[in-house]
This record gives sequence, structure tokens and C-alpha cells, in this order.
Amino acid sequence: VCMHTLLNRFESERNLYAGAVDQMAVGTIILDEDGKLLQTNQAAERLLRDKDGLKRVDDGLQVGNPRDNLEFRRLVRQALLSQRGCNPSVVQALRVQRPSGRADLGIIVRSIPLPAWHEGKQCPSVAIFISDPEQASSAPQEVVRALFDFTPAETQLAMLLANGLTLDEASEELGISRNTARAHLRSTFSKTGVTRQTMLVRLILRSVAPLG
Repeated sequence: VCMHTLLNRFESERNLYAGAVDQMAVGTIILDEDGKLLQTNQAAERLLRDKDGLKRVDDGLQVGNPRDNLEFRRLVRQALLSQRGCNPSVVQALRVQRPSGRADLGIIVRSIPLPAWHEGKQCPSVAIFISDPEQASSAPQEVVRALFDFTPAETQLAMLLANGLTLDEASEELGISRNTARAHLRSTFSKTGVTRQTMLVRLILRSVAPLG
């Protein structure tokens, strides 16, 4: 009974953390001791389906152009060697070009510490984290509104700005004048204590809103 309870707790924690990563739109891929795909989250599956800078080849992973892929394979080998040697986790970064010309993907490669008991078969060995600069923030508007005490109009504007639109583009998207958009922006500044649009965007993206 105690073992069942413990396993249920671990499963609940795993689902919670996995869901949080999905909400943050960070792709996660786990490789085994042979560098083969073991597990992917929803964001990673979307990127793999697009085959734009990241694709599944047999049981492995291929990224970017040949030069990017060569460097990626080197980083994975280094992470695997670190894990087998029980060394501190190795963390490496790589920028990957996409054939479509869209913004480069950002990739983090890190080794996963070995558990106390393992058989060395299909063991989580390397974690790959992928960020897509063009992936829009999926923070629920009601959560953003509650966190910062915004009005519905202010929330809509703030979310468009957080997703990379300029003030002119956001005002056009919302069907309001630029002066009205500026008034909403000044109000969000007053409520959050920031003084620049970039600071407002950073505040929203670094808040807990994307986890809502």
C-alpha cells in the first residue's frame, strides 16, 4: 500500500511538471543511453511534425543543417559520456537554423543524472529543451487579468504585445485607434509599475501567467 501511494505521488508530480512545461511552450525530448528518442511532450511533437529544423529520423533526432546537426550530435555524445562517468550534469546550448527561414530554434542539451538503481536499458539519459521564438504565448487572458488587475481591453492589448506585435499592429488587430491603445498601455504601466513596453512584456512572460 505504501509503495502504491508513493508511485501515485510520483506520477502526480510528473504530470504536474510535464503540464507546466507544456504550458510554457517549451519542447522537451528525452533520449535514452543510445541517443534514441524515449519521450516527447506536446510542444516537441508539434515541432517534429513541422519538420522545420527538427525532425525524427529512424529512432533518432536530426536538427537544422548538416553543420548544426554535427554539432548537436557532438553535444549529445558529450552529455552521454558525462552521465556514464557520473559527472555533474553537462548543459550545452545550440542555435538551429530552420529551412523555412523562420526564427532560429534555441536548443539546450543536458545530461540526466543516473538513478541509484538502473539497468542501463531505455534509461532517460539526455534531456533536450527547445524554444521556438515564434510560438505565441498561450497564457489565459483571465489569468493575466487577475494577476495584474487589468481591464479586458488592457489584457487583450498586453497579450498582443507579449506575442511580439507592435503597438500599431496591436491597435489594428483590436480595431481601436492608436491613441486608445496608448491610453490602455499607459494604464497597464500604472498598474504594474513599469515604464516601458519591453518591461511590460518581460513582466508578463516571466510571471506565472503561462502556467495558468
